[in-house]
Amino acid sequence: MGTAKLPTFGTTTNPSIDVINEIKEIALLDFDFVEISIEEPCGSHRIIARNARKINRVIAKHKMFALGHAPWWIDLGSPHEIVRKAWISECEKIIDVCKKISARKITFHAHSQSMLLSDNTLRREVISNYIENMKSLVDYAGGDTVVMLENTTEMSSLKDFDKIISGVRGLGVNLDIGHAFIAGGMKSVSSHIKKFSKRIEHIHMHDNHGKMDEHLPIGLANIDFRKTINDLKKIKYDKTVSLEVFVPERTVTRISEEIVKEIWSSK
Repeated sequence: MGTAKLPTFGTTTNPSIDVINEIKEIALLDFDFVEISIEEPCGSHRIIARNARKINRVIAKHKMFALGHAPWWIDLGSPHEIVRKAWISECEKIIDVCKKISARKITFHAHSQSMLLSDNTLRREVISNYIENMKSLVDYAGGDTVVMLENTTEMSSLKDFDKIISGVRGLGVNLDIGHAFIAGGMKSVSSHIKKFSKRIEHIHMHDNHGKMDEHLPIGLANIDFRKTINDLKKIKYDKTVSLEVFVPERTVTRISEEIVKEIWSSK
């Protein structure tokens, strides 16, 4: 297969901790970028906007760049119009603040209440609402910002996720490997990579045992990352990868990055 070009690597901030301190800690570990979680309690769009200049200085000092990560619970597929309109307003504010920190990729989530997705009529309505609202956000962001949708554990159907992606021109995919694995093991991971090969703009990597969204370090559970990375190399993926590993000691996240890089660099 040959040596593939490496993507750039980063990790996400913990929104429960001061955002400036989080960025500084990530910078000290020499990641290429920081993916800023724009959510409460310590990283809301209001807090990010208030600290935008300071954030830009820290990022520039460490020669990094920023990505944006919206709250996972935003429900753009809600059957209630008043709810959807309120969330669109919040999403536009998130896009605005991402531009203030030059975050040119922003992740939203294919989130919906599972009770809605279990009903076929409501499922179609949720998907239709997502298509309409993601079109709106892509248009609002403009051509200089990539709006992405992340596959989730509750909207786990590849077919349903594809309906949204296919229905929105310019919408990128943030492929969460852990979520794809929960949806159907390694077959699901490979299917997601193949299906969205031309639309993947960003990747989240973390490990789990196939039942829960555990966000474990790479190699600690059941995902076959050698096969995953080989599949990504086949589509010549070389954009951005976030190690979305949720552990108190961030050096463990750096070790996960080194494991992924070693696999990626091997023939």
